[in-house]
Order: sequence, then C-alpha cells, then structure tokens
Amino acid sequence: MSNSEDSDTPNSFPEAPGANAEQIEIVLDAEGRPRGVTEGINYDFQVYQKALKGNLELFRHDCEQVFSVRAVRGDEEYSSGETYFIGAKEEPAAEVERLAKMIFDFHARNSIGVDLNKSGAEWWTQVIDADDDIGAHFDRDYTLEEDEGVNIHPHLGTVTYLSDAGAPTFVVELKAPTISGQDLCGAGFAEKAIVSFPKEGNHLCFDGRFLHCAPADLLPLEEGRSEEPRKRKSKSKRISFLVNVWLNYVPSHADRFPSERLNQLKTPSGSVTVTPAQEMSIARVSCSTQDSELRLGFVEASRRMELVAHVPKPVLKHSQSILLSFEEGACELKAGELVEQESSDQDSVISDEDEDSDK
Repeated sequence: MSNSEDSDTPNSFPEAPGANAEQIEIVLDAEGRPRGVTEGINYDFQVYQKALKGNLELFRHDCEQVFSVRAVRGDEEYSSGETYFIGAKEEPAAEVERLAKMIFDFHARNSIGVDLNKSGAEWWTQVIDADDDIGAHFDRDYTLEEDEGVNIHPHLGTVTYLSDAGAPTFVVELKAPTISGQDLCGAGFAEKAIVSFPKEGNHLCFDGRFLHCAPADLLPLEEGRSEEPRKRKSKSKRISFLVNVWLNYVPSHADRFPSERLNQLKTPSGSVTVTPAQEMSIARVSCSTQDSELRLGFVEASRRMELVAHVPKPVLKHSQSILLSFEEGACELKAGELVEQESSDQDSVISDEDEDSDK
C-alpha cells in the first residue's frame, strides 16, 4: 500500500541505537501519528465481548511464561518489563505471536495508506495480583523518547482479558506532547475516559496516544475492598494480553520473542482465536466535582504528575465498561516539580508491599 501525500512538515531525528547512526525522517500527521494512514482506523473506545476463544488455560500458562514485569519503587518512571514485536509480514513462531498478529489484522483490516513493511504488533502480557495497580503511563517508542526526547505513540492500544479478576483499565483522553516534557507534559483537562473491568475473553481498544492505567482504587468495595489501606494479598490474578498497533513506523525497541524461550510455551498453533464480532454497548455516566476523587501520581519526562479524576464509584459495579463524561474541572492532569531519577520501560506495576515499604 502506498502512503498518501499531505501537507504535513517532516520531522527528522537521529536513529536510535541498535539501527545505524544515519538520520531517519519521521513524518507525523496533524494528530501527531506516523503519517500515511488516511482512513479506515477506528480510534474510538471499543469493547468486544467474548472476543477471545479457545484453549485459554494453556494460553494463560504462556502468558505467565512471557510475563516479566517487576514492581516499581520510588521515583522510577516505568517498570523493567519487556515487550516484543512481530512485523505485519512476519510469520509467527508461537501462539502468542499469532494472536498478536490476529489483533493487528483485525484493527488494521480497513486501513488505507499502510506500509506493511513498516507496521506490526508490539505485544506483552501482564500477570499480577488482583489487588495490584498498573501505574498511569503513555505507550510510546521509549528508546526514541529517552535518546531524542520525542514521543511517537502507537496508533491503537488494546487489552484482551484472560481472567475476571483485578482492577479495571482506565483510559483518559489526555495526550503527551510530541516533544517530551513540552507544555508541562500535557497537563490539562480531560472530557472523556473509559473504565473497562476485566472479563475473560473481552477485548478493549483505544487511541494509542491516550494516558492509561489500572488503578485498584476503582474496584467496587463489594469485592472485598475498603477505604482502609490493603493489608492482605489477593490469591487471584489479573491476566491480560496487550497489543499495540503500529502503522508506518516500527519502534526502536522492536524485537521478536526470543527463540530460546519458545520451548517454554505450550499452546499449540491454532488453539486460540480472537474474533471481535460482538461490540458491547458501553454505559455512559456523567461525572462532576461532587463525585469521589481519584488521585493517581506518576512521573512523565522527569516531572511529577498527578491525575485527579472525580468518578462516581458506586455506579461502576453495574457495568463491565463505562464511558465517563467529565463536567468542567472534573478530570485534570496536574504538573508538579521535576525529579532526578529516570528509567524507561513499559507499564509500572505497584503492589501492596511496595506501597507499605514507602510509608
């Protein structure tokens, strides 16, 4: 497929280590995405019910084998988790790669202007305790951001659930600036967000530029939580398979799953399928500053940030997915002071032990 021409001005940055030392040209469209995709991509919040089917027990085992995220402490920005990549034209070597490609193919199936030689699926897994948090973050080419201070995001982010346990995915319509750290790291107000609770087989898709997390504070109190600090660990696990859809751009940290680890994976080829045919209706809720206050701190471009969102928690228990519409001032990303320590990986997982150790 050939890329369409438009009037956007090219932006050039040095290639990240691991390729060669030559300059490459990264051309972004008016929305800050890699240029060329003219239509056919749905950036709206989407939730599909029972999209994942097959031998999920074996696939959960493989997700546990792949998982390598550790908890984050102190001022570290990201965890030390690994992500993997399979190109749109590459043949999968394991069922995890095949599923990643299936998800890529589904969401890119109607796209126009995609160069499949420069597109693919970044994927990883999360296997965490049901009462742990996944910290707020933006997905991006982390190597490019660290080396050149430029934020390039995937076109789409997706979450496919393999269990019913754990915190909901919380995606807020807030974006980081293209130049890392500019404009107070994207501080400002949000109008919409989605809350999507884990349900085995369900599949969530959203604009890959948006801020997202999985805060356990959004779990309904009826599931054994209280407003008091958590003291006991849950034995159940929140298991998810995550895929970022990259179009016309391959992230610098893109590597295939290590061939020497393939023998640890047990799911036979063709045992799992994803068919997001039944899109769920999403409940809609208005939020005001009178609703319960949710505060989420994180670090972005060496600056402390805090997301303050007012959410009517009691209504969350009535639906698997809820679209939140914020009245003026009900959801704000605030910029704080600069910090010294910095690291760069994907998601941050914060466990109860980490919270206790910081007190």
